[in-house]
Amino acid sequence: MNITNLVNIIKDNLLQSKQTISVAESVTAGLLQSVISSGENASLFFQGGITVYNLGQKCRHLSIDPIHGSDCNCVSEKISQDMALNVCKLFISDWGDCYYWLCYTSTRI
Repeated sequence: MNITNLVNIIKDNLLQSKQTISVAESVTAGLLQSVISSGENASLFFQGGITVYNLGQKCRHLSIDPIHGSDCNCVSEKISQDMALNVCKLFISDWGDCYYWLCYTSTRI
């Protein structure tokens, strides 16, 4: 499966269920936002995204616990879950995806 097919599957599922998605990224540095936004009719299902590379920005924009973030160098399932949940709130989307190192979380509000 290529990336275009994957984006089309995401798009079709979201449009069929009348839901939206937003993305929080770190190490991928906006790559996923770029891929998703290049999909046909992306504005109908993609609310936007944020790239937060360091602990300070993760805390400021996505409400990451700074003590936990510092303790684990921001690499944990909890960080990924918090980023996914809070990107939903930030962009008022139904789904929030977070891609960070080996952690991937998809959260629905």
